[in-house]
Amino acid sequence: MEEQQMVMACVQQIFISNGYENLSSISHRDYNLVAEEIAEKTGILISVSTIKRLLKGQFSKAPQVSTLNALATYIGYKNWQEYKQHSKPNIQVIQKTPLDINWKKTSYLAASILMISLCVYVLRSNTATAQKEATFSFTKTTSNSLPNTVVFNYDVSSIQGDSFFIQQSWDINRRVKIDPNAHTLTDIYFEPGHHTAKLIVNNQIIKTLPVKIPTGDWFFYVKSPNFSSLPTYLPTRNNFEGSKLSIAEKDLVEAKVSLEEEKYIYQSLVPKDAFKTGENFTFRTRARLKEYRANHCPFILFDLATESQPFFFSAIKPGCESNSMAQFGERFLLGKQADLSALSYDPREWLDVRVEVKNKEITIFYNNQEVYKTQYKIETGNLTGFTFISNGICEVEYIQLLDKDLNEIFTDNFITKTLTGS
Repeated sequence: MEEQQMVMACVQQIFISNGYENLSSISHRDYNLVAEEIAEKTGILISVSTIKRLLKGQFSKAPQVSTLNALATYIGYKNWQEYKQHSKPNIQVIQKTPLDINWKKTSYLAASILMISLCVYVLRSNTATAQKEATFSFTKTTSNSLPNTVVFNYDVSSIQGDSFFIQQSWDINRRVKIDPNAHTLTDIYFEPGHHTAKLIVNNQIIKTLPVKIPTGDWFFYVKSPNFSSLPTYLPTRNNFEGSKLSIAEKDLVEAKVSLEEEKYIYQSLVPKDAFKTGENFTFRTRARLKEYRANHCPFILFDLATESQPFFFSAIKPGCESNSMAQFGERFLLGKQADLSALSYDPREWLDVRVEVKNKEITIFYNNQEVYKTQYKIETGNLTGFTFISNGICEVEYIQLLDKDLNEIFTDNFITKTLTGS
């Protein structure tokens, strides 16, 4: 098998393992999700354009060694050389006598193995050195307004590399090339949340920074389903009408949002300070979806942001589970590759949701019935905010956050704008 075919086969295996059986109908959003999956597991960021070229075999030169190693590592191999060795056809070897050993070839093989080991060692040593020598910090121009300009300060002058970037969050589309001889990049955050900015050299993440863009109060905005578009902000003066967190169709019209196109509506609360939940807490809410246009697969995604990786899951109409997605700590799940059917529910009906997190185990209840339980490994830290994402108008009656002893940390019933525990 030629190396180009090996690369294509490896990338195809990655997409198939993520539930993409029809490789001819992969969307830009799908490429983004897979690129982020690779980055989370390997620490190597591969651009969407590169992944597209590799999947389709549209390249004449071999990709960078770091890219090949990331692809191989993702599917369980130590490096690209090990993947290549396992990808070769099985050949029956006739055992020769000890006196018939080709010592010249054996010495070449031993030298090759030594060289590969040395390269891996040097790569790891260079990464560790870069992490130590680089500096990375930021300042914000305002405390909680949106859009929010952030000034990144960096120093990579002592680091050897061919490419240098700053990526402001998980979204590879928000990656900006930087001048290694300069020290400042000014960038704009258009969405609230607890973001992780990344300093990248040769596609290797060498520094990260938590960048929190708070909202102060509930904040509403709209995005296209591909997630890559800039948001359209919605007026918030009517979002507490009728003792519910919601909007009206007139708010969409006023913001010039087309009612004929599917849009994702975000309702976010990101306080300045994290909630003191620790690793164990209970979250409760009650919500439903009102459609402003016909939709085959209505959903509400419940997103609990933390100081590390988020907890989120979708209540999606039964029959549409393959469009679902969820994340629990480090575990990112797509409905195409994981059974998330227990989390399906017609969101046009009122749904009581309870989420219990205890000792790295998360249990989800719908209408007081346990529907899903799983575990994760990483430390997530405190909760930093809540977001309801839907493809219709989401109505929320209340939210409540309790500590491990079921003492109230935060409650909002939307009768007034006075929030407890904030």
